[in-house]
Amino acid sequence: MASATEAPTITPLFFPATTFSRIEPDLYLQRHLEQGLRPQGSARGFHDFLRVSTYSPNPGRCTLHAGNESGSGVIISAGTVVSVTRTRGAAGIYPNVEILRGGFGSAPSTEEMVLSQRCRELLAAVFPANDPVFRVGYVDADDNAAASLLGEDADSVEDEEDKWLAFTVHVQVLSRNGPPFDHVWRAVITALGSILPVRFRVYDEETDGDLSPEAIENRFVVAASDADEKARHFPAARLKHLHSSTFGVASITAASDSAAVPTEARTELLADIEGEIEETCLTSTVHVVRDETHLYGVSVNVVDAGRDLFVRTTSGGLQINRKQIAEALALAKR
Repeated sequence: MASATEAPTITPLFFPATTFSRIEPDLYLQRHLEQGLRPQGSARGFHDFLRVSTYSPNPGRCTLHAGNESGSGVIISAGTVVSVTRTRGAAGIYPNVEILRGGFGSAPSTEEMVLSQRCRELLAAVFPANDPVFRVGYVDADDNAAASLLGEDADSVEDEEDKWLAFTVHVQVLSRNGPPFDHVWRAVITALGSILPVRFRVYDEETDGDLSPEAIENRFVVAASDADEKARHFPAARLKHLHSSTFGVASITAASDSAAVPTEARTELLADIEGEIEETCLTSTVHVVRDETHLYGVSVNVVDAGRDLFVRTTSGGLQINRKQIAEALALAKR
């Protein structure tokens, strides 16, 4: 019979990685970050972005895949619809983000509405309502974004009868493994960049009854460069290298051999949050949208932190985003 003073036996418990990540996700993430690893099991470093490939099967459409080559990851489809309005304030780009989750015809979720609104606001910062790209007859004359309007100057006085364009971009997120905004943005920008010069029917009472091929062709507003296969409606120079980057803010505590020595913590930014563990535990985030010359938006959400961490994370996100753009520019010049 065991003595009353005998110490109890402590049996350690061992869990598989999948079970451990469910029981203690924060500790699971911390163990990986201390070793310089991402919990998703990939070889990506903290500042490495996901590999993204895009495909535009038709003008105004884009299919995007982000992730590893096995087919898993983020898959997004975007398509563009163009309409005409005589109200200048209604001109613009209106994205509608839908995350497929098994339902049909259901009301949009809060996440879908936030994604759509955020994308709409940032696109309005890049292309304001008075931008000539929303005028009927606008063409991107060349790769230098020398824009023109058919038969008139882009800076000419506006006529009350001017027609303005409204672009509606329907985005479907077919699969995801993290916050999808950066990939939604990339799909929208790629879809817009593949739109051909927009043609619209011009109604004329005198010639509307003439059904000859020549008369029908003359009823459309056609850009002079419409025959050029390289012609696009949106200026390539303004869409090129327009990056959206989201970073998770992680506090990594370095282990100490002595309990008397206080542990040191450092802050790291994790690019392209991937997987349930990172998305759940990295509640503080930094979001940056910019190109090589302009900063269009910065959003910082820092939980339980002071002003110093706010400044460090913001400047760190801007530096990594700037490096991403520089690498893209160097790759494009090869």
